[in-house]
Amino acid sequence: MPSRILLITGLSGAGRTSALKILEDFGFEAIDNLPVFLLPNVIEKRIKKNLALGIDIRSRDFDAKKIVSLINKKKKGIDISVVFFDCDNQKLINRYDESRRLHPL
Repeated sequence: MPSRILLITGLSGAGRTSALKILEDFGFEAIDNLPVFLLPNVIEKRIKKNLALGIDIRSRDFDAKKIVSLINKKKKGIDISVVFFDCDNQKLINRYDESRRLHPL
């Protein structure tokens, strides 16, 4: 099993993808936009590297209660943490104005 799993989540545009890239630089195996139904399989695989998993409300079948339940079941045998990225609303609006993309929600 992985040494450590970081579940990276948060508001769209708050820096989740940037954080995953930085964690990759630190030796983590990073997976972004993981469909929730694959989460148990990825956690249980015998990956020798630390894992950083990007998941948010846009991920297919996202259900925060199911994810919390899964973490509670798995945390006894695995070092798993959740990191939530938040950001000021005006900064998010400015970021999406600069990129000319619509906010996904």
